[in-house]
Amino acid sequence: MTASPDEIRRKIDGLDYSISLLKKEREFLWRELFREDLNRNQYACEKQTRRTAEFFFERNFLIVNLKKSEPNADDRAYDLAKNFGDHYNTIIPFLKCLSENFKSKSATFTYQTDSLGNSQENDLYNICTTMCDFKWIDVKRSDAGLNIEKIEVPKKYRNFLFDGKWTEYYNRYLIRKVLSSYASKNHVSRYNIYWNVELHELSSEEGKVDKELDVVVELNDRFYIFETKSGEIPFGKLIDNARLFDSSNSRYILCTLQKGWKQRHFEPHCLFPLPQLEKNLNDLLDKDFPTNQQRQNDCGEV
Repeated sequence: MTASPDEIRRKIDGLDYSISLLKKEREFLWRELFREDLNRNQYACEKQTRRTAEFFFERNFLIVNLKKSEPNADDRAYDLAKNFGDHYNTIIPFLKCLSENFKSKSATFTYQTDSLGNSQENDLYNICTTMCDFKWIDVKRSDAGLNIEKIEVPKKYRNFLFDGKWTEYYNRYLIRKVLSSYASKNHVSRYNIYWNVELHELSSEEGKVDKELDVVVELNDRFYIFETKSGEIPFGKLIDNARLFDSSNSRYILCTLQKGWKQRHFEPHCLFPLPQLEKNLNDLLDKDFPTNQQRQNDCGEV
């Protein structure tokens, strides 16, 4: 006798439940199989990074590499990124024009500034003179705008300048700024910021880097994972990452300069426009770590 639609649905639901149990069992077995690898892992053995290593291991990843040092005072890219981010509406069209001329091997062009106010034009010129100091470009002012007379950007800085890599530097700067202020105000004695975190999935080919995360923050008992996108957003891949790393004690946060994307496009995960990162991150920390006064206000107490 042919099964009814309701019976078929119940069987499908039962199979889905069985599959979910099998997946959980498989993940558990993978972790047990590689637990010795965790115990030998450099970052699991270091006191500072131990909790972070365990966090990713519970999600079937080993840390292959990460950076944790403060930015070098001589890191020209880091300081330049702060200027870019503080004047992003002015700098983004200029960088696009600079990139197009560089790729077309046109070393001389005039960037029209008639649509800019005096303050914006001065900001752009000052940024250009900084790049002149780096010997990346030559610039002169004229009635027509800014005359760019040379573009010689070293290979190591081309992704930074032309492909939006600078937004990752700016993101790290803002995160450090917010956390430093938050820790000082709330007497937080310890937090860790890691960047360019490379992960190896336990079940994949040995030695392979399967994921790279822009910034990982360990704060008290929570983790915050930041991804930065300056161009088109591969939402499918990022939502998969969000589902993997978002949990009761962790947040996956997408930071973007792409206009038009709203929080509802990424719900229930966090999507922060990069220019609003400071405010949004402060609000999120207040939500995750409410003070006694906030708890009383939420409960309606005076």
